[in-house]
Amino acid sequence: TKDPQLLRPHPSIVTMPRPAADSPEWAARLADIREFGIRDAIEITPDHEVVDGWTRVLLARALGMAEVPVRLVEPGTALATILRNLLLRRNLTKGQLAFVAYPLLAGAHEEALDRQLERLRTGNKNIGKSLSDGPKQGHTVEDLAAQLGVSKPTFRQAGAIHDHFAKHAAEVFDFSRATLR
Repeated sequence: TKDPQLLRPHPSIVTMPRPAADSPEWAARLADIREFGIRDAIEITPDHEVVDGWTRVLLARALGMAEVPVRLVEPGTALATILRNLLLRRNLTKGQLAFVAYPLLAGAHEEALDRQLERLRTGNKNIGKSLSDGPKQGHTVEDLAAQLGVSKPTFRQAGAIHDHFAKHAAEVFDFSRATLR
């Protein structure tokens, strides 16, 4: 267990959608945790970065909980863990999954390549297996997206939306007031 005040979100989950603190969904989750506690461990890195369960951390803080259950993820698997947990969210359409996963996939691909190299270096076949056994020679980030069930065209569209937003973010979002224009 860990004190929820010591935990912080992994940079890759900061922009993921969450229920507003004044929403019925937030109130329902708060009531559930108040009555039953946190049943699923919050997944964290050795550096106390939350890769799954940030909303539960925020709820625990709101309730003044002194500790929350945690599970440590293997070093070098944070992005793969985030992607795996995104896949388990049945409320996301393939397009939504592609949009949320797009910025994570390049890093997850690199993590998988690093795990493969470490397995080759050490001869340990059990190091950090996740999502798949890692990319095969010549496989791309788009191929990894396809393993997640996201078609290459949908993945490319998600990338185009991210690129467009990056180019025009100042026109759409007022950063000084944190509001849409």
